[in-house]
Amino acid sequence: MNTSLSLFRLQTLFTRRVVIRRRLEQIETLLAEDETVKAADLAREAAAQTFETAQKIQSDHQALMEERRLKKDLTHAQLFGGKVRSPKELQELELEEKILTDLLSKMEDEMMSQMASSDQAKADLESAKSLHQAAIDQKATDSSLLIAERSKLQEELGPLGVQLKSLAQEIPTEIFKDFQELLRIKKGRAVAEISDGSCDACGMDLTPADLQLAKSSPKPIRCKNCGRMLFFKS
Repeated sequence: MNTSLSLFRLQTLFTRRVVIRRRLEQIETLLAEDETVKAADLAREAAAQTFETAQKIQSDHQALMEERRLKKDLTHAQLFGGKVRSPKELQELELEEKILTDLLSKMEDEMMSQMASSDQAKADLESAKSLHQAAIDQKATDSSLLIAERSKLQEELGPLGVQLKSLAQEIPTEIFKDFQELLRIKKGRAVAEISDGSCDACGMDLTPADLQLAKSSPKPIRCKNCGRMLFFKS
């Protein structure tokens, strides 16, 4: 196998290894993240707090209504019990009973509104619980898929490393050093294929002499524009 072809294959393997390692990093990040679950949990807690508050308001209001109702019943009993005979006192009791009756009527309307708010808060809480559970289930599904993908990629890395080592040994030391340097400065693309008589990386046209040299030279030639090693696919 000529050196240019070996270098091109080596670059392909290097690129694949880089892609795998980056994806493994992404997978680890995704597995560590649980923002969706956290957000759903916060929403569930907020809904639970809202429902608790609504129930307390309703309960307090109901207790106050009962207190007012007992007060009204007591006033009514005093008014018609026969013990109070003073016209002024009777008038005051009648006024108090009317005020309490009107107040209870308003409080009953408020109670209906509070019950509706409490029912809505309960429905919102049930919805938030469902969404939270769905987020947990989805996280578990996503995690299992990511874990399976991670295992597959890790299995690929081992043989890939063996291939890289074996192929690198076929390349002369000085050329391999140049190749590694080009990989670094050319962002992972040290070797470019000759396509339609030009460098596939930068588009520079090659002279007929360079084309012939690329075909016949045992060592890779360089693109005169971008400096990459050129590979002629026969």
